[in-house]
Amino acid sequence: MDENVLSNETASTPVFEDTCKETQLARKRKKPMPTGAKVAIIVVSIVLVLAILGALLAIAIVGFFGVIIALVVVLSMPENDGTFEYRVYDDTVSIWGLVDNDFTGALYIPEYIDGKAVTEIDSYAFEECDNITEVYIPNTVKNIDYCAFYNCSSLTSVEFGSSVETIEYYAFRGCAMLESVVIPDSVTSIGSSAFEYCYALKSVKMGSSVTVLEDYAFASCYALESVELSPSLEYICEFAFADCYALDRITIPYNVNFIGRGAFYLCELKAIYFENETADWRACPYYDKDISKGEKLIYSYELSPENAVWLLTSKYVEYEWYCSDQAEE
Repeated sequence: MDENVLSNETASTPVFEDTCKETQLARKRKKPMPTGAKVAIIVVSIVLVLAILGALLAIAIVGFFGVIIALVVVLSMPENDGTFEYRVYDDTVSIWGLVDNDFTGALYIPEYIDGKAVTEIDSYAFEECDNITEVYIPNTVKNIDYCAFYNCSSLTSVEFGSSVETIEYYAFRGCAMLESVVIPDSVTSIGSSAFEYCYALKSVKMGSSVTVLEDYAFASCYALESVELSPSLEYICEFAFADCYALDRITIPYNVNFIGRGAFYLCELKAIYFENETADWRACPYYDKDISKGEKLIYSYELSPENAVWLLTSKYVEYEWYCSDQAEE
């Protein structure tokens, strides 16, 4: 072998060996990662992954419920026929209000919309519609909900259909120009303050089926002169006709079981007639007393009509002992 070649190989060998030794030394100098650090990195990685997944899930949930809420809002918006806003429930329609709240003149509620019967005038439907002068309610309507015509200040007359069953509380409260009311035979109850503050109301005639006049039903009807109560009436509740200054006489129907505290407070009653003259009237009811069937609880006036006027038109029952003594006689 050539002596020069041997000489070169011999010379290069130490260089290769040195390089290997440096690599080995470098590997020895590199310390392995502690177990705790590895665990920390794994935990952080898991937390980050979970956080990302949670964020994505939250976005998905918010998006889902956002769509649901949007659908509910859209579906809850009333439809309209150009004049009335309404909602359809199964095969019936509830009137929600007017498309134009500045509507002026006589208001005719339709019997049918899209072939479905209009059975309800919803709460607040025509609240403070100040330019409505007359209202005609069709025979299909069964319920006039609370505050339906609240504060319709120009309303002078209402014609009820023959199917109305309930006139809810505050239904016509504050209709200051309303002059007369004829309640149809179909109505069974008149709600609290239903016609309160109808200052121009002069006459009320009730149909044959009204059993309950709730609190303040016709209170503060200052011009009220004539009231014809229902023959089915059983309860005249608290302050039902309070502050009806022009009312000077009343006939209590045969079936009345209870007249509430202050029912005719500040009325100028001069005559009170009880159709059931032979009933066992009991003096001075307790306000919280339960009324049992057939029990007549009313302010007694059997011995003194003047006392009857005083008792029925007084606000508080502070003289039960006197009434009890009177009843015992």
